[in-house]
Amino acid sequence: EVLPVWRHMMFEYPQDKNALNLDEQFMIGDSLMGTPALYQGQTSVQAYFPDDLFYDFETRQLVSDKSQILTIDAPITKMPLFIRGGYALVTQDSSKAMVLKDLNSQPLDITFALNSAGESQGKFYFDDGISLDSLESKNYADLALSFSNNEANVSLTIQNSTFTIESFTGFGSITLVGYKTKVTSATLTSGSSTFNLSAENIQNTDTGVTFVGLPSDLTSSGNFSVKINDSDDLGDEFWGRLFQLATSF
Repeated sequence: EVLPVWRHMMFEYPQDKNALNLDEQFMIGDSLMGTPALYQGQTSVQAYFPDDLFYDFETRQLVSDKSQILTIDAPITKMPLFIRGGYALVTQDSSKAMVLKDLNSQPLDITFALNSAGESQGKFYFDDGISLDSLESKNYADLALSFSNNEANVSLTIQNSTFTIESFTGFGSITLVGYKTKVTSATLTSGSSTFNLSAENIQNTDTGVTFVGLPSDLTSSGNFSVKINDSDDLGDEFWGRLFQLATSF
């Protein structure tokens, strides 16, 4: 199945009659939803959110957990963009890169946006960014991403030996958006090696948790995982109040 990257909402929500008639918002792949301001002087949009969890791409705050229309600020400096719960993203810090060579030196950051079941998955394709025949020559690699049962798994598959592991810059961080507990310890496993992630590697926030300071040689075994060992439940009441606060503005 081949779909355009920028696609109509109906491709992802074919059973949602409200989504079928939308022509001023769209999906980017299956994981991002954009709701741009299209008219001169417009500073907000009436955005339709299907029956899914959606998080603000920039703040990672939960914006919607049901089918509804919300008024969203749309300043001239940015387009409102939302991550769909249940899907994983891979990003890089482009602010430090002026050319492709600089971008390739930046590590990859993985974001798991959790759905109501606390799960997330995704795929990521990357090549050298220069060759025109990467697909035909299989000169690329794939990442398979998943999070469930308190464990994040990342699997690297190199399609052709000509695409060497040196072409890959490594990982900077792993973020769980919508994770409802404070993580106090976790274990990273790569091949036969195990690393204990301590407090300096774990950043808890009101939107989830981020693991930083990851080992630089994670790709040597082709896959790795992060298992949450211990956490403190913040409770549904806390997160309910936090959601009410976030949506009250």
